[in-house]
Amino acid sequence: MNWMQCCRNVGHDSGKIDLFGLYNVISDVYNTVVMFFSDLASNWVPLVQKDFYKYWWDQELSALKEECVTAHEAWKNAGKPNAGELFETKEII
Repeated sequence: MNWMQCCRNVGHDSGKIDLFGLYNVISDVYNTVVMFFSDLASNWVPLVQKDFYKYWWDQELSALKEECVTAHEAWKNAGKPNAGELFETKEII
């Protein structure tokens, strides 16, 4: 059943719409759209390993990032000062 049939099934005397038929049409359209995008994604979106795009990331960069995050957290926990040792450490890293 398509949406036109739902509209034609409206009783002119009763003024009611065939809600079950309308529900089925909406459900069919939804399922068609979902299947379309699922097929599109499976054909065009590459599936790669989590670290595929950061092949250059190594242990040294992980250590530097951890140091940076620690300095930033200490700066935040101190109330985000605009001067002083914590501010300078955060700015250097």
